[in-house]
Amino acid sequence: MWWAVGGSIRAVRAHDPAATTEVRGREPVLWLGYDETTRSLLWVAGREVSRRPEDGGETEVLLRTAKAVRAVLPAAAGHRLGLVAGDSLVVWDRGGDVRRAALAGLEPTALLEGPEDVLLVATRGGRKTPPGLARLEGARLVPLQVPSVK
Repeated sequence: MWWAVGGSIRAVRAHDPAATTEVRGREPVLWLGYDETTRSLLWVAGREVSRRPEDGGETEVLLRTAKAVRAVLPAAAGHRLGLVAGDSLVVWDRGGDVRRAALAGLEPTALLEGPEDVLLVATRGGRKTPPGLARLEGARLVPLQVPSVK
């Protein structure tokens, strides 16, 4: 079992209940996950998405954003992460694909995967605007017409 405390990732194992520090970083860990295909620990901290094999070894930076990540939006299927960094949404796929879109004033709150590789982004409402939904098209978030919710 792994967990993050600040910039450190700690673990305990079934054969040894003593907690160990597996990774020590400068930036707080915002998201921690596991990739079953590569049997690796994944995490987001600062501007980076990183990976390290579960049995130890070298840490590999998989993606570096231009600005610090301020929110991580994991898609329910678990294969993609939305990273809100600066004025951009960066969608990273565990296969290595990366898509970027300008936020254009929207504040993403969730990443949703639809059929045929469609990516939808739930957005936060404001004082006079309700929460919304946008579709990721190329490098743009295109707001969709949705019924109002009371």
